[in-house]
Amino acid sequence: VYCPWAPPSADVTACPESYYCPQGSLAPTLCFNGTYCPAESEIYRWCPLGYRGAPDSNNTYGSIADACEECPAGKYGASPDRLSCDRCTPGYVCLGATTSATPASRATDNGYECPAGHYCPIGSSTELPCPKGHYNPNTGASNVSSCLPCNPGDYQNVAGSATCKSCSTSSTSIDPGATVCTCLGLNRGFQPSDGYCTCDPSFEFYDENYNVQTGDGEVDCQPVVYERCSDSQVRDQTGDCVDSGDCSSQCGDDGGTYISSIGSCECNNLDTLDEVCDADCRAESSYITANGDGTLSVCDSTGNCTDVDTADIDGFRGAISCASDDCSTVSMDSTSGGIEGVYGLSSSIGTEARRRRQLQATGGDSDHAQTAWRQERRQRRRRRHLSAMGWFPDENGDFEFGNSTITRSLTANSSRRTEEIIDDDAADDDESSVATILNPVVCINEGDSIIFDVSNDNYPTYAKDSLLNTNADFDYGDFRDLATAASSTTTISSFGFTFSEAGVYVFTMSSDTSSYIIMSVVASGVACSTEDGATFVPMTEKNMKAINAKLSSSIVVDPDWAIIGGLLGGLTLLIFGVVACLYWFRRRAWAMKKYHPPRFRSSALNSDLQLQGSKGSVVKKKKPTLLPGSGAAIAPVDSDVEAAAAKIDTSNALPPTTPGGGLDGASSSLADHLQRHHDVVEQEFLGQRDLMGRLREALEREADELKRLMSVMSLQQLSSKGGDTHNSTALLATKSDISARRLHEANVTDAQNTIFAAIKQLQKLVDVGAGPVSSTIVSEIARDAYSAAEPPGKSPLLQQILSELLTLQDAIEKNLAVALDLEHRRQQNSAAVWQGLSSAHMSTLDQAVIERLEAVNTATNEMDANNARLANVLTTFAERVPAFSGDLGQQENSLVSALGRAQEMQNPALTQEHRQAGLTGFVGLLDQLRDALMLIMGKVEDAQLEQGSKNEEIDPLRKLLEETLGEGIANTEMEAEAKTEVQSEPAAAGDSVELQKPAMQQQAIAESLLEKIQSLLEKIHTTTVVPADAAPRTPRDPTSLALDVGEVVEVDDGYDEDEIEE
Repeated sequence: VYCPWAPPSADVTACPESYYCPQGSLAPTLCFNGTYCPAESEIYRWCPLGYRGAPDSNNTYGSIADACEECPAGKYGASPDRLSCDRCTPGYVCLGATTSATPASRATDNGYECPAGHYCPIGSSTELPCPKGHYNPNTGASNVSSCLPCNPGDYQNVAGSATCKSCSTSSTSIDPGATVCTCLGLNRGFQPSDGYCTCDPSFEFYDENYNVQTGDGEVDCQPVVYERCSDSQVRDQTGDCVDSGDCSSQCGDDGGTYISSIGSCECNNLDTLDEVCDADCRAESSYITANGDGTLSVCDSTGNCTDVDTADIDGFRGAISCASDDCSTVSMDSTSGGIEGVYGLSSSIGTEARRRRQLQATGGDSDHAQTAWRQERRQRRRRRHLSAMGWFPDENGDFEFGNSTITRSLTANSSRRTEEIIDDDAADDDESSVATILNPVVCINEGDSIIFDVSNDNYPTYAKDSLLNTNADFDYGDFRDLATAASSTTTISSFGFTFSEAGVYVFTMSSDTSSYIIMSVVASGVACSTEDGATFVPMTEKNMKAINAKLSSSIVVDPDWAIIGGLLGGLTLLIFGVVACLYWFRRRAWAMKKYHPPRFRSSALNSDLQLQGSKGSVVKKKKPTLLPGSGAAIAPVDSDVEAAAAKIDTSNALPPTTPGGGLDGASSSLADHLQRHHDVVEQEFLGQRDLMGRLREALEREADELKRLMSVMSLQQLSSKGGDTHNSTALLATKSDISARRLHEANVTDAQNTIFAAIKQLQKLVDVGAGPVSSTIVSEIARDAYSAAEPPGKSPLLQQILSELLTLQDAIEKNLAVALDLEHRRQQNSAAVWQGLSSAHMSTLDQAVIERLEAVNTATNEMDANNARLANVLTTFAERVPAFSGDLGQQENSLVSALGRAQEMQNPALTQEHRQAGLTGFVGLLDQLRDALMLIMGKVEDAQLEQGSKNEEIDPLRKLLEETLGEGIANTEMEAEAKTEVQSEPAAAGDSVELQKPAMQQQAIAESLLEKIQSLLEKIHTTTVVPADAAPRTPRDPTSLALDVGEVVEVDDGYDEDEIEE
């Protein structure tokens, strides 16, 4: 209350909503954001933890609902002023209205720590599961990196797992993070639920006792061979042959119509869907939905729902899951010997739902009451189990067997009264009936579940080898577990299963395989095409075809022995008929008393075939042409072909055929002699190829000699002019040599840079180590990044390495080696020129020029020696590159072939063995390559440093020499101009011209001869190109291939008809 300003006798006023009035207040005070004030508040109240002040309260703070708002999911509210909500701490989940930054309980804090198998980043409103193939054993993870891949030999097919599963003895996993294991046997499918490797549909195997099996094992499975049906039979959905139109096993005495395309019958007198449960009946039936937290919501037609936990259902087997918040679940009953579709609730679900509603009505649905009830249920199970084993209770409620006593507490009176109430309610409900369809066609959506009422004698089994099944990878491990539990002493009452994959499935009764259902699981978002879209419909042809049920044609049947026998019998008769006809004709039509040899054979035997045979061709030699003005022949008269012919051993000549001696021996001898003749001719052609190569080298030397002679003649011609022209020529030649040398050094530098870049590129490819590079190559060959069906192939990384090796080889052989060879030849020509000048006493260079020229030449020779050493190392490496590349290619081809065979065999162990062997081979080769690259890289770097040092030393010397040469050339030109003014009379000039004519004629002849030699070199180069696949050359006598300088062999590609005599 507050006291307004008034006389003391005035009444006090109650503090209104949204205000607070401390003691002694004269006026109410308005609450502020983050607080609320109910009526008659003495002090403001903070918004609860997990809340913040509502930003749109419009100064209305009378209640929490008006003044405060919940923190949204993913945030928590613990701010002292209650003005903000903070993002949830990494490693925790905030469900909304969360009261702590590190919530510990859903009930008290509206949040919880991130569970194992999941991770929760900042601001998480729900935990995120670790992907399949990974696990996280710890709680409170905040990043996906906390999810660890499963080790080789383990797998995990479920997302959000805290552990991995171990592969069974019949399977394995090679790579980390496996979601399934690979079966060791062929034609087997891995079942992630229990690790079994079962035979694929329509496959089987024989155990060590030669018994047919289809379950788990390591032995390869082989196709089931089905019986070939006769004309009066048809094949049913199990693959067996039955009489056409016989539906007694499926329909009983009522019979039915057999549908051959489906392998099933449409029974007569079937109740229609509307007769069993029409649209109103289906709409008013109770229904079940699976929640995301693993519980079931059992609802009646009015929407009144009761949550049921399958763990509370006595005798429940299997599991129900739901990827979303609302998944449909239907009921079926198999306890009566057939599988019935239930519109409504099955017995087990109905009983548990009624128990939950009764507990809610009596207040017994608390956590404490549920825990007590579960303990009592375990005691009842234990009593039934002990009774089945021969243990009987005494008057004190204890169980006695022999001299042993086990004391168990009996059910409390309150619990007994609750059980009696529930049993009475169940009995009342059992009197009511539900709509059922026996052996129906079932249609549900992907992700939906089915709960079966079962017993230890009657439960559904999956018909793996049914020809109607469409999902060969279906994991039916839960159904195997159900069969195992049913055969034990454990009492089972219900079974749940969630269908997560679309397809058509067939389930049969354990007690009667002729009673079965056909189930269609359609993809999410696809409506069922059955009658009225209903879940359970009668098994009619229309409904079966609506779910696309049809027999598989991919089966193996027995051979048709009748056709095979008929073909074999007909072939036998044909053979006997042909033999009989031949015998009859031989005895009747071709009767001959005496053999008369043909006349042509007698004539041939009496002839000397050797005289008639060809002895080869005789080639008339062209007369050797003569050099104009000379009597020397270009080529010697005796050719190598004639010399080779003279060497042929005539002692092995074909012997003459004796009359009457037969041609069989002569034919064999002729083939032998032809082969020897072919070998001799081939050897001679290979010798000619070697001869052509030597001839080319000789012609190159001749061309160099002619160039030197032409240079000397040019100098002699210039010296005939008199004066100091020869000194000017020498100076110009020296300057030209310096320019050519600089061009050579630039070419060598470019070649070294190219080689350096190629080496660096190769080192970049293999620098990570031989092991990782080899692993990458093996992975690329095995096509690990592709699908499992992709065959092995070439490795792109290895092809890149081979390409870079070829680039490096070309840079060494075609750039550096060629540049050094050209410089060597140029230096030889230059030395010859200087030798000519010295011998003719035509050069009188200044002493300063000579000294500087010698200094430059000394430094140049040292640089050439350095380049020669580098070229020797690089050339040795380049010569070994082809063999090394061949080893790499052979290793790759061998691994591709081996992995291809292993893939065809579908043998993972053999694949791993080949991969390891290939990896070892590649590691050895790449280690060699890395060592070689490091060696030549060091040589190239040293050569570049030394060449740089020499360039710094030689450049100043060359500049001084060029300055001296420039001054000398200028002085010589000035002296020549001065002498030109004092020229001789015209007659004297004419005499000089007459003297120069012989030298000019000689130079013209030399130039013409040089052109012919160069043209001939080009032809020889074209002729001596040999294919890579040519036969290996047989070494010849070196003395027969020796050539003198100037010796030329004429090559004629064709023969004129006039020059050949047969």
